[in-house]
Amino acid sequence: MGVSKLGVGIVGLGLIARTHAMAYKQLADVVDIVAGCDIDRSAAMRFATEFGGKTYSDMQDVINDPDVDVVDLILPHHLHYEA
Repeated sequence: MGVSKLGVGIVGLGLIARTHAMAYKQLADVVDIVAGCDIDRSAAMRFATEFGGKTYSDMQDVINDPDVDVVDLILPHHLHYEA
């Protein structure tokens, strides 16, 4: 029986998101980037072009996505509590 991979959804696609995504790519045997989310729809599209996955502009859609096992919240610090 094979080990299934964890699906990662990244919320907040600013500067550091690319670094996180590159790290996940290094762990490709255990994780897949399945979604990227940003309020800036064009940022989400650029991210998907480079790293794959679905695009969202609402964090709740990432949370509700059955393919997402882990949400990597990469928002500015002052937005962490509310999110």
